[in-house]
Amino acid sequence: AATPVPPTSAQGRVYGAEGVGSRIVIEVTKDSWLQIRDGDRVLLDKVLHPGDSYRVGDRTGLVMRTGNAAGLDIEVDGHRTPAIKGTVRNQIALDPDRLVAGTAAAN
Repeated sequence: AATPVPPTSAQGRVYGAEGVGSRIVIEVTKDSWLQIRDGDRVLLDKVLHPGDSYRVGDRTGLVMRTGNAAGLDIEVDGHRTPAIKGTVRNQIALDPDRLVAGTAAAN
């Protein structure tokens, strides 16, 4: 899927949902490959770098895969969620309640 060229700020590039209304924000602290999927549709598939962030659209059913889970800080409603340990992780549910509870990583 084509992604428009994101704006660049001093903090890095911002990807994903435009404007406000995004409860989940993924902040990148170490180089990490991210893939965000909505069913069979790929919303993002690229390596993000420290300072970059992804604003998750406010909808259900989104799933993330990553090559470096430890290089991500995830916030829900402005509050940091429990860290997802490890490197390669599949099937991380981008669900606000599960992220806050620390149960978003299925495997």
